Amino acid sequence: IQLGLENFARYRETKIALTGPSATPAGGGKQNNAVTPPNPGPLKALLGRLATFFNGSVQGGPGNMFNVKAKQDLVVENFAVHAASRGKFDISVYMLNQLGSFRGFERVREKWKRIGYFTNVQAQGAGRPTELPKGAFEVPVKRGQMQAFYIEFSTTTNFNRYSQGSQASRNTPMFQNEALELFEGVANQPSFGPFYDPRGWNGVVIYKLVNGNSPIFNRPPPPTNPPTKPPTRRPLTSPPTKPPTPRPLATRAPTLRPLGQALHGLLSTLRNGGNGQAGNMFNVRAKMNVMITSYDIHTTSKDEDEAVEIYVRPGVFYGHENSENGWKKICDTKVRAQGTGEWTHVPQNTVTPIEMKPGEVWSFYVTLHSSRIRYSNGNRLGGIVSDTPQLTVFEGVGKSYKFGRTFSPRIWNGRMFFKVLNNATGRSGASGALPAPPSTMAPTKNPTSAASTFNKQGRSSRNQNKCQSLLGRCGGRGD
Repeated sequence: IQLGLENFARYRETKIALTGPSATPAGGGKQNNAVTPPNPGPLKALLGRLATFFNGSVQGGPGNMFNVKAKQDLVVENFAVHAASRGKFDISVYMLNQLGSFRGFERVREKWKRIGYFTNVQAQGAGRPTELPKGAFEVPVKRGQMQAFYIEFSTTTNFNRYSQGSQASRNTPMFQNEALELFEGVANQPSFGPFYDPRGWNGVVIYKLVNGNSPIFNRPPPPTNPPTKPPTRRPLTSPPTKPPTPRPLATRAPTLRPLGQALHGLLSTLRNGGNGQAGNMFNVRAKMNVMITSYDIHTTSKDEDEAVEIYVRPGVFYGHENSENGWKKICDTKVRAQGTGEWTHVPQNTVTPIEMKPGEVWSFYVTLHSSRIRYSNGNRLGGIVSDTPQLTVFEGVGKSYKFGRTFSPRIWNGRMFFKVLNNATGRSGASGALPAPPSTMAPTKNPTSAASTFNKQGRSSRNQNKCQSLLGRCGGRGD
């Protein structure tokens, strides 16, 4: 811990002298450790660093995307990253080829330029910043402009460390100083694959302040296409494969892409488990025209094949918990379970996509054949679990396989991958509460001779001793 704090303090120190009040980070506390050097003159660069936290001890993956916003005219010229262990790694640095946020372009490879490729970088290990070799790139960002970056380890293992983010703070700076703001981003699977949102990049942005009239702001960007052979640590010395185009400095990325093109996104609920059975029923409301294409689930089993079924029906599920009538099966496949605390992906090619219009509510039933789904105890049936500009997921119920016993309220642990096909916004009635659920849940298909009620912790008040035989495998903690 002490080592991490020392490195954190080292990289938070900024060697710039600027006027104005000290910035306060989102987590509270002063960040201003500025040292005032002599006046360097109007064109002499002032060096600075903005460090995030280095607390990503558990979560990790190949890469991170994040946005930075300049408060002064500056040039981003290097990064330091957080590696899980010591060793040598190949690391790529990309920039979005237009100004603005990366959101909407997480999986659009052609929108990104690789500006640096570093081979055999000697990583310093957990808690220590690993600075990339200098001199590979310079990215000018004028005051008020936002630029997105993507840093990726060239490995499928989780050597890149990052931290859990917060949806509530995604539009406010995660860290800032007098020159630069850095925002929460996402963690990416290799080669612009599926991503996890939100996540906080662990690292350091290394930059220099320059006069806004500096010639660097008129310099053409590096080539869009990567070299045909593996580049050296200074790939920008190689001639471009195509003539570079001028970099726009006065436009921002649109919020959504034009009609007919898809903005990809995901909605994530909890992943803290605490309870479980075979599956969950829950309601989802659309705020835009969306197509739900694939899912992640949370299982107790690991390195085992699990049979998965997904059903949907229009409207709320209340009153339809115990009958398959009216439900449409959109998935019936087997997946390789990843275990507690990890997402198990249900691939897009095994799922029939579901289109939802603004204001529509659909019911979803995600179930295994076994009782190895993890979910969480809820607070109120119909309460909001997760809310994005595109979709809202509500608290639902837990279920035994299939269309069996009902446990309420429960929170599905999972993620929905979707795409927005145009920029239509929700119509009247696309927000607010769902229709009120019934005061009592419908009985199971085969009620027992004596009434059994299930409390918030998921235990039968009539007979708690039959948990194992009832569920097959609950580990003493499941419904």
